[in-house]
Amino acid sequence: MEAFCCSLEVPAESLQIYIMLRSHIERGMDMGEQFQIEEFRKIQLTGKASYLVYLPKKWVAGQGLKQGDQLAIRTLGNSSLLLVPKSVLQETRVKEKKKANIAISSADDPQSIVRKVISSYLVGYTLIRVYSKENHIASAQRTTIKDTLRRKLTGAEIVSEDSNEIVMQILTSHPELTVEDAIRRMFIITSSMHRDAFAALKNLDKGLAQSVISVDDEVDRFHLHVVRQLKAAIQNYRLVEEIGIDNPREFLGYRLAINNVERIADLAVKIAKNILTMEKPVDDELYERIFKFHALANKLLGDSMTALLKRDYKLADNIVARCGETMFLEEEIADIILRACP
Repeated sequence: MEAFCCSLEVPAESLQIYIMLRSHIERGMDMGEQFQIEEFRKIQLTGKASYLVYLPKKWVAGQGLKQGDQLAIRTLGNSSLLLVPKSVLQETRVKEKKKANIAISSADDPQSIVRKVISSYLVGYTLIRVYSKENHIASAQRTTIKDTLRRKLTGAEIVSEDSNEIVMQILTSHPELTVEDAIRRMFIITSSMHRDAFAALKNLDKGLAQSVISVDDEVDRFHLHVVRQLKAAIQNYRLVEEIGIDNPREFLGYRLAINNVERIADLAVKIAKNILTMEKPVDDELYERIFKFHALANKLLGDSMTALLKRDYKLADNIVARCGETMFLEEEIADIILRACP
């Protein structure tokens, strides 16, 4: 057994703890790496208000720590403590302002460049520089980049631009728009898109249908923002609470939720696009059935969002049970359409 070289005092209320020891915290480690726990440490009482846990000498030496150095301690939602040397924490905060450099040529497809910009945004770069290897960014490339920046990326602003480069900075910090706030906004916009789409269907209002299509960019912006936050929190546990999540185990659930909301918004766009191709409105009987189907689906969507944000299991279970009602309404609509066919 290796000798112990230092100790850590924690509050008495944190008895049931599992100390995460990370030798290279915030230095490129991701969720795929496994935490190595070599042995268990006993909790010892010291005084009346604190408990003592000895840290492994190998870990302390590996961090270059000595007596009197400080550790940052964060309580995580899974009954764990995260320990980070203060020096590493300060280095991490400096590194958070990291820069991506994307070199392009005149032959590059503008959409390919945009995908690289979005990828850099999602993995957490705060400065994104697109520059031409030929000292000139083509007009089509420049227009596509700036249009995507405006429509898709929350908090992204151009801070420098000339003929050779475009430099973007992500100005939105994590606490300003939490995951739940962004999901709530996604839901509100998506629900509104479907209401407008069905209103456009009734009177064949193609102007309203076109507005539904244009609003989809807002949903995409929030979707990308949430993915960016979740990726950042996976790489940096300090951000878990800042983005409004209680426990890292919720990451996957939120990711699935926003993907589904984004797809529901895409369905509203498909409805709107179909309306643009129609030459006359549907008859009253068919519209009544379609609207009834829409009202039920929108109610289920709203209840689903409430269940997600409130962690309401009973409501979620009730929603799943009620989903079967949509099948009967869909069959009614199909029968009406088949009867109308020559």
